[in-house]
Amino acid sequence: MKSVDVKDLGKIAVVMGGSSGEREVSLMSGSGVLKALQSVGADVVKFDPAEQPLSDLAGIDRAFLILHGKGGEDGVIQGVMEFLKIPYTGSGVQASAIGIDKEMTKAVWEAQGIPVPRGMVLRNETDCEEAHRRFNGNLVIKPSKEGSSLGLYKLKNATVDQVKEAFAKSQEAGMTVLAEEYVFGRELTVAVLDMGEGLKAFPIIEIKAPDGDYDFEHKYFSDETVYVCPAEVPENVTEKIKAVVEKAALAVGADAWSRIDVILRDDGSFVLLEINTAPGMTPHSLVPLAARTCGILYEELVKQVAARASLKGLRDETLERVNFFAFRRCFRSAVYSPGFKHRRCTGLFSGRYFVKGVDVQVEGNKDAINVKDVAQVLDGHIHGNYFTADLSEIADQFKRIPWVRDVSIGRVWPNQLQATLYLHHPIAVWGDEKLLAEDGTLFVANQEIAESKGALPKIFGPVDRRMEIYKQYQAFEDTCRKLGYDVTSLTYSEYSGWTLHFKRPEGKVIKLVLKKGENSAQMDERLIKIIESLPAISAQIGAEPTELDARYEKGIAVLKPAPEEETVSPEDTVQDTGDKKNGR
Repeated sequence: MKSVDVKDLGKIAVVMGGSSGEREVSLMSGSGVLKALQSVGADVVKFDPAEQPLSDLAGIDRAFLILHGKGGEDGVIQGVMEFLKIPYTGSGVQASAIGIDKEMTKAVWEAQGIPVPRGMVLRNETDCEEAHRRFNGNLVIKPSKEGSSLGLYKLKNATVDQVKEAFAKSQEAGMTVLAEEYVFGRELTVAVLDMGEGLKAFPIIEIKAPDGDYDFEHKYFSDETVYVCPAEVPENVTEKIKAVVEKAALAVGADAWSRIDVILRDDGSFVLLEINTAPGMTPHSLVPLAARTCGILYEELVKQVAARASLKGLRDETLERVNFFAFRRCFRSAVYSPGFKHRRCTGLFSGRYFVKGVDVQVEGNKDAINVKDVAQVLDGHIHGNYFTADLSEIADQFKRIPWVRDVSIGRVWPNQLQATLYLHHPIAVWGDEKLLAEDGTLFVANQEIAESKGALPKIFGPVDRRMEIYKQYQAFEDTCRKLGYDVTSLTYSEYSGWTLHFKRPEGKVIKLVLKKGENSAQMDERLIKIIESLPAISAQIGAEPTELDARYEKGIAVLKPAPEEETVSPEDTVQDTGDKKNGR
């Protein structure tokens, strides 16, 4: 953390109050900030946009924004500061507008693979009935752009009528109303701050409110709420939460400081609820608590935040608009246009497909997937619009493609769906038809494509032991390669043991049978001795052997090829591992 000299900060205006439903809270936060800056000798004044004209900001060098709610953390006051060229604390116009909009925040987070509760928009009583059915009467109803839990209702085992009543009350805020599944678990919150080294998550705070009801009263005026910092959460879970929270702040574009609410389930999984890009600074506020846990006093925290005031400009927004218009030029269509034709777009997005408004990127052997495959699985499965499309359904359809191992799909602001297809990486041909992936999955796909960059070994044996057999193949292959040979196939049989086929580059295939029951090191030692003795064996029989049976305690059975006999291929002999006839 860098030292800050308040003399370098110039004249500071603490912008507080405003006209939102959170005016009282803002005045409490602002008073705390004002006193803290005065105590460290800063040149500071109060500015309340609900009572003062903008002309009072003349001569101000920077603004400490501590407005909450509408007009304060929705991008409005941030736009004013940008227009007046006054550096300000916190997030810019775009990040603020996204952060206050819970629906938009979820869309941005989903696009980044960040876990969020299931939810839907409520427009009428029919939607209330659907929400009640979808979430089994356990849901949270809240205005989309309100803070401090204003207009928020937590319903457990609610009736349809109770859902409708909560919807009507929440609707009084005059904004879109959301319904989300009630996620049962521990209520956490995480401050994300930049103390000079980039955005970092601070210690996690657990909120223990009476009956789990962390409402407006319990947030700001009650002494019954208990805050535990650092929260008693396992270290591995703590690190996961912090990493996701930092990612979430960056995804929204939050700058300097913010606070993100989290619900931790009993099984260790968690979801992010929302972000506050203008966190409270009252005596009950949580960002000062997290900072204090790290040894940062309130006055120092305020000073550090003030020092990072800046003009954000429209650089981010402009860039996104440029990309968006480039996208439109490429497709000449908005997302989900009914008459949209799919095509491969080269140049703008190299290595991607755009099918029915979905940006599809392939991670793996791109020859394994073509645009027809993508179009086929998407046909009939794109419903709704950017916000309402069922991402799970689309992902399920992509997984129907044999090569696809996993799918990541989300919404990318402002209006694009983006999917990444993670393909299987085949490491061997299993049996006669299937491919073995590096994670042990067996799948049926075009072997020619799988072997387009080199032949794969052929593996046979009990399915439940496939990775054990492949691991043994790797051990054999490593040994043989050091001695100038390549292993082309390996079979394991409970009856006949291990059968491998190996050869020199451009040479004939030799079949070798090793007995089961020996460990890998013993078999490796035996394999080395056999390969090193091949010149002597060849000299003795007057030809390079085609088969070797090393299952005997002493000695090796050798099959000498007939004068006109062609080399036996692995495909012809791989299943014949127990035959000890024919002169061996």
